[in-house]
Amino acid sequence: MGNTIDSETNKVHAYYKKKYSEANPSTTNTVTYTIKKGDNLWSIAREKLNKKGAKNAEVQDMMYQIAKLNKMDSPDEANNLTINDIILLPAATSVIKSAPQASAKKQTVRDVRTTSADIKKIIEPAGLSYVEKMQYKYAHVKDIPDNLYTENGKAGIKYWTDMLKNNPKLKFEESYSTSPTKPSGLIITKKENDSMFGMTEATLLVQFDEHGKFKKVAFDSPGVNINNIKFDYELDANGNLKKPINNYGDMKTLEKMNKYEYQQFIQALQEHIDDKIK
Repeated sequence: MGNTIDSETNKVHAYYKKKYSEANPSTTNTVTYTIKKGDNLWSIAREKLNKKGAKNAEVQDMMYQIAKLNKMDSPDEANNLTINDIILLPAATSVIKSAPQASAKKQTVRDVRTTSADIKKIIEPAGLSYVEKMQYKYAHVKDIPDNLYTENGKAGIKYWTDMLKNNPKLKFEESYSTSPTKPSGLIITKKENDSMFGMTEATLLVQFDEHGKFKKVAFDSPGVNINNIKFDYELDANGNLKKPINNYGDMKTLEKMNKYEYQQFIQALQEHIDDKIK
């Protein structure tokens, strides 16, 4: 009995993989959609088509386009829709009425330099010497409210997403932290005034597995350096935004990132990993 169930499951997964690999949605012409109660990928695809008498094959084709667009590469991923998550849909056909664009606007955050300025008021007061500033910062990092720390991190992700997509003057270096011959990470640096040298404005370290797929990323953004000897933020493969809480590698999860924002950031990172790591 168990073997029969396993065999059927394998067939379902094999068929899904085949149709998923054949799907070819546009990644540049998309709209956002917020998952509501009762949604599944089939119902979303059927409503997205907005076509009276649409054939099952047409709905299925749209379903796999949506799956491919959102990197739902298995039936488990496709069936794991969560209410209020934001996904991408192809924009070539009419927009679903239940997918108001305002839902995406709720996810916007303040500019990273604005949130950095608020943090600076807490950890970098004026009128202190260099040594005094270091001591003051070390003593007052804990006073940054979690909501401000989180907002600055999310603003940093927006900043980095824009940089990765639009700035060709970033500096890329391979990291060999786990092997002397095979890179396991990519260091990406944004220099001030788009220079290839000089002062660093922001930097991140993205780590990937042996297949070149994203694992996690640690990053600093422009405006304020919260932690002098380590990155200010980490984002893992589950979308958890974290901050360091001591010098021993311990992290605190601040928030699970909005799925749409997370996917935009990781997609931009993965494209550079694929391009730079051969």
